[in-house]
Amino acid sequence: MLKKKILLSASIVLIISLLAMMISAAPLVKDVTSVKISAQEAENIALEKAGLTRDGLRFERTELDRERGKLVWEVDFENENKEYSFEIDAVTGKILREDIEEERRPTTANTTQPPATEPPVTEVPITEPPVTNPPATEPPVTEPTPEKPTATEITREDAINIALKEAGLSREQVRELEAEKDYERGTLVYEVEFEYGRNEYSYEIRVSDGKVLTNSIEIDD
Repeated sequence: MLKKKILLSASIVLIISLLAMMISAAPLVKDVTSVKISAQEAENIALEKAGLTRDGLRFERTELDRERGKLVWEVDFENENKEYSFEIDAVTGKILREDIEEERRPTTANTTQPPATEPPVTEVPITEPPVTNPPATEPPVTEPTPEKPTATEITREDAINIALKEAGLSREQVRELEAEKDYERGTLVYEVEFEYGRNEYSYEIRVSDGKVLTNSIEIDD
């Protein structure tokens, strides 16, 4: 009798669990059926935005996910120089977010070769006739070669202008403009952020030469 009660209780728990899973999965199934953009179409949209073709690229991820209550395709790929990441609306095909990051290669340290060791030389004394030495003259003084000046680091204002030029905008068009210096993965950069319309822009610009290392545009619906 006790075994029957235990089996009955276990069966009831299993049935309730299955019903709960079916109920929770129902909205997701309904949402998936509303997807209008295929995985390949999402990849093509991302490639067109990046101005690239599939040749020489490596796709790391193309998968369906839910972000901010919407079904989106997350498309990640890279080439030899940059890493790209996109969020694309799975119903309309609109790009909701794009991130482009410059790959950083480790700098190879210069190795100094030790000076070559010459074998010891045995000197043989040479007998010479006495020579009348002329008055000693000092060797000409060679002026040291001036060092070449190093590249000047960019200023905060330079970084702002570089980011605005990259975005194709002017200072008057944007709001919430911020720029500050920070270290990212061992590199000193200016982090520049601003808003235009409903879009949020973010840039990392290397202080030493003004190169844009990463740029991100997030579209807020």
